[in-house]
Amino acid sequence: DFWIPCNNLATLEAANGNLVEAEKNFQKVVEINPNFVEAYVNLGEIKNDLHKTKEAEELFLRSIEIKEDFVDSYSSLFRFYEKTNNLIKLKEQLKLQHENNLIKNELLMYGSRIHFREKNFSKAKELIDQISLDWVQKTDPNTRINFWSFKAFIEEKKKNFKEAYDAFTHSQLNLKYQRCNKTAFRNYIINYEKNLEEKTFFEKRKSFFKEKNKVCFLIGFPRSGTTLLDTILRSHPNIDVIEEKPLINSLEKIIKNKFKYKLEEIYKLNEIQVKKLKEYYLKNIHKLSDKKNAQILIDKFPFQTVSLPLINFIFPEAKIIFAHRHPYDTVLSCFQQCFEPNNAMANLRSLKDSSEIYDLSMKMWVRYKENLNLNYKLSKYESLIDDFEIHTKKIMNFLEIEWDSNIINYKETAISRGKINTPSSSQVVQPLYKSSIDKWKNYKPYFDDCHVFLEKWVKYFDY
Repeated sequence: DFWIPCNNLATLEAANGNLVEAEKNFQKVVEINPNFVEAYVNLGEIKNDLHKTKEAEELFLRSIEIKEDFVDSYSSLFRFYEKTNNLIKLKEQLKLQHENNLIKNELLMYGSRIHFREKNFSKAKELIDQISLDWVQKTDPNTRINFWSFKAFIEEKKKNFKEAYDAFTHSQLNLKYQRCNKTAFRNYIINYEKNLEEKTFFEKRKSFFKEKNKVCFLIGFPRSGTTLLDTILRSHPNIDVIEEKPLINSLEKIIKNKFKYKLEEIYKLNEIQVKKLKEYYLKNIHKLSDKKNAQILIDKFPFQTVSLPLINFIFPEAKIIFAHRHPYDTVLSCFQQCFEPNNAMANLRSLKDSSEIYDLSMKMWVRYKENLNLNYKLSKYESLIDDFEIHTKKIMNFLEIEWDSNIINYKETAISRGKINTPSSSQVVQPLYKSSIDKWKNYKPYFDDCHVFLEKWVKYFDY
């Protein structure tokens, strides 16, 4: 019944990504010590990450009741409402707290964000420029990253591209990246490719295949329009999209920890092992689906492009939707986002690093496309924007499902989802817009060392 070690253990578990265990231990803390306000905020953050948004909101509000001068409570609550697109409640809270001098800078920051979301960019800049940079330096890491990200997009809208670029650079200074290894992810990609050098890989894949499964994967590269397409597809009553859940990663762990093979040794798996992997995957993807009667389940995870040897070995007939966008716009958009740090995202913190990993990923896509006999359909972001209905009907035909008028109302689907697991959360609730096309040209001077990685793909994708 001693709450301090429970709190310390929960903090360590959260830092290591063990969210379910962290949730249990933070819950113990608030039960043993109901007045320890930090635990309510931390538990709220964990609940939000676990998509328990109603419980998260209640915990943030409760923390304010317990201790009105605890600043982190307000920061977490404001950030929560903004990320879940609940701008009405965010406005209500900002109005309620407008005289609270303890959170003067937080009020300016999220007030600015409201004006930005409502396209009043001049007012947004006026408010964010009033924020103390000394406060920015001393505030908590999440708030600091949000400030630089918000400021960057405001400066961009005001056509102050140098200031925007500098702010985006600051937004990438997340200390959590110190635990990440970008080279490990590059090696992960290269190791996967080695399976194609083994004749056994193709022989076993053919002999193991017994029955068809209605499994579909939405892949590509981060910031290629996958979240928009995800939101559109899930608007269909008979389609459900499983958004960025580590199902394939779970199979990789089984292969490494239970079957004792490396990822470059997938071809060594036997028929019984492949059957177990298939059953494990299908069981868990159905568990994650909210539409229990959905005819089609789509596993959406952009970077699973590089996992195609494993996907193809287990599900040779799987339908693949490969989303792509102008390479320069894709790379710019990656650099502009504040991803949750991991080894993969550590490659997206600069234009050059993003260009390099884009080049490597696309090389893998071409190699797999030419060797794995994939059942795939390309989805070009610019075509989706220009010819929405024609493009979505082509995707439906590929999925062998009737087009549905609900698809037109995809924005309502996005709003009703609550927490969206990607940085696109504020964008997919907006009408389709063309301002993101050719946006990279505003930052052309910063791409000097990127052309060697990107120009070939501009030609390849016919831009």
